[in-house]
Amino acid sequence: MTTITEIAEKRREYKEVKDELDEIYRQLSLSTFAVEAQNQRLVVDDMARELGELENEYKTHMVAEYESTGEKKFDGGLVKIYKTMDYDPKTALEYAISERAIGVLSLKKAGFKNLVKSKLPDFVTFGEEAKGTLSADLSEFLIS
Repeated sequence: MTTITEIAEKRREYKEVKDELDEIYRQLSLSTFAVEAQNQRLVVDDMARELGELENEYKTHMVAEYESTGEKKFDGGLVKIYKTMDYDPKTALEYAISERAIGVLSLKKAGFKNLVKSKLPDFVTFGEEAKGTLSADLSEFLIS
């Protein structure tokens, strides 16, 4: 059986080892390498934000051009048309119950969409949404 002395000894050993680890982490956090890594993380985060803004601006431009010209292909990307479906969830639930198709609501929107596509109830609005997409590889557009 374990004695209270053994537990006390193990706690002391644990504290010593943990204190050593904490000191190593403290010294590491003060090292130039850690500071460099933190600074680089800030640079990467800023660049990711800037890149996201640039990409969104270009995608918005692509959609605007598509809407005015009908052109879907652009340098480095294209406009894709996605089908949309809008409805009030409460009305949809009542409709699914009346159609004895309650299970379709749990299939994300796919099952419900299949149900209403054939019957076209008044409360469902179908539409389209244009979205700009960019190619994963834009290396051909780099200026050496």
